[in-house]
Amino acid sequence: MTCNDLSQDNLQRYGPKLLKNKQAAVIAGRYKMIPREERLCNFCHLNEIEDEKHFIFCPLYDQLRADLFTALDETDNTRWQNATNTIARFQCILQPQGKEFALLVCKYLKACFELRKSKMS
Repeated sequence: MTCNDLSQDNLQRYGPKLLKNKQAAVIAGRYKMIPREERLCNFCHLNEIEDEKHFIFCPLYDQLRADLFTALDETDNTRWQNATNTIARFQCILQPQGKEFALLVCKYLKACFELRKSKMS
């Protein structure tokens, strides 16, 4: 399934499910019985647990995220326009509302996973 194949209802569910990827340290570590505090991101220098919030805001994806935020700023999504801090923006990304917004988030997450995969090889 691709981002373009999704209905609006599925788009709103797809983004958050992408973050449950078993490659993320917080998820993979759970299956390997690694203590949560040791499930750190291997792709940046922040030495943080690679959870969903870190995945969205990891420095590895700075350019992709800047492109996403520019695109989202151009939408007429009131919720995004009123999101003035990192937590509010994180919530908007995890719970996208509207097809255009959800498609942009979906494409961002897909690009992040592709970049991540290329760094793993």
